[in-house]
Amino acid sequence: MTERAYTAYWTYAQSSDDLSPQSSRGRNWTCSSRKASLYATAIDSLDTLHLMNLTGLLDDSIRHLKANLRFDHCKWVSTFETTIRVLGGLLSAYDALHDKWFITQALDLGMRLSHAFETPFGIPAYQVNLMTGRNSYYEFGEYATTLADAGTLSMEFIYLERVLQEIDPDNELAWQGVFKGEEWVSNVAWEMTERWRSEWDRAWPQIVNVGARQLIPGARYTIGGGADSFFEYQLKTAMLLSAPSSPASGFWYNNYQDSIDFPIRHLLIHIAPLANVTTSTHPYTLFGEREKGVEGPLTPLLTQLSCFAPGMFILDMLQSGNHNQTMLQLAHDLAETCYELIRIHHLAPESTNVPSFQPEWPLSMNRPETVESLFYLWIYTADPIYRKWTMDILENISKFASCSSDMEDGLSAFCTIHDVATMELEDRMESFIIAETLKYGYLTFQDRTATKEWLKTRVFNTEAHAFTKLGKTT
Repeated sequence: MTERAYTAYWTYAQSSDDLSPQSSRGRNWTCSSRKASLYATAIDSLDTLHLMNLTGLLDDSIRHLKANLRFDHCKWVSTFETTIRVLGGLLSAYDALHDKWFITQALDLGMRLSHAFETPFGIPAYQVNLMTGRNSYYEFGEYATTLADAGTLSMEFIYLERVLQEIDPDNELAWQGVFKGEEWVSNVAWEMTERWRSEWDRAWPQIVNVGARQLIPGARYTIGGGADSFFEYQLKTAMLLSAPSSPASGFWYNNYQDSIDFPIRHLLIHIAPLANVTTSTHPYTLFGEREKGVEGPLTPLLTQLSCFAPGMFILDMLQSGNHNQTMLQLAHDLAETCYELIRIHHLAPESTNVPSFQPEWPLSMNRPETVESLFYLWIYTADPIYRKWTMDILENISKFASCSSDMEDGLSAFCTIHDVATMELEDRMESFIIAETLKYGYLTFQDRTATKEWLKTRVFNTEAHAFTKLGKTT
């Protein structure tokens, strides 16, 4: 699946961010002008191609990037998306291949992205202009951003600075005293921990006003979109820093434990199934949303982005070595509810009302979150049910999302599904299908013991880019 999809991208869209499979052309979205590209799919896919030993496609992609990649022609970009996909992709490529070119490019991009931190309290802006260094919050209003946008930069910026310390102690790249990635993101974590939580159970809202250190009245509270990877990065940054007893790692891990307390106690829902939907009598378990403040009504809306949570809980146990049967059961129950979307709709809608399982937003982007969680559950338990569920998802993607302008050319990719009820296709393939969905699917069917050992020295960012834990060796 991966070779077929990436070959289609490479054939028709190698100088663009993404592939539009039905029209066999490229689509740019990372740069606001639409005329410039950050080669999102190519960079996002590098470590996947390496992992799967697709060396011909990998070598061609690296040559093309070295000849063409530049950042000085790109105007407004999403700080979050550019960090996790492009900066993260460059860093994981360095981690896997040890080619210093990737670090020089990562430093260039990291310095341009660093202007996002030039705000009243250092909380990164939603957008940054890579040409001028200006930043902007226009998407959500003056000085507003999402919890995930602000809190999902720590792994990349810390890793880049630590690698620079290791490979360039003589400052040949002129980064010392200028690139302060760890200082910037640590300040963000402190500010958000001390200033941007509700006094009611110290909960983090989905949208924060970072210009006035004030909570937005009636804000939404969720573990799904706009908040999801914030929780993930508290744990994963602690893992990246490697030593649980170190002050830095302990700071991030304490934040993680603190952050998940509110969702578990105040967003978790157990709801009985409907007889006309399923024959199961087992209650559904999901994280709902409070849409009108911390004491607002709890809505049983299952968002696809919240399906990362089971994997996060398992990853915590893998990291700590402390088995918690209650958390294992919770992770299984959450993942089973996410899989129910596949059983009912074949592909997972972006958001769904439970227990009716009527889609609120019927779009399916072939997201990785459920596959990711099933991967960690398989690694932790060796229960074959998780492999079965993973295979069901991959087979349904192949069956319902395969698309091409000419299916006879053998270069079909995977389109977004406009509506899971009709399986109508949209002419775009997201880069995270190769970077994450297919990668986690691939790893689920590799040797479990070897993969579990490999994970002891590595941690994935939220785009499934693998970084070697600091202080560990590859």
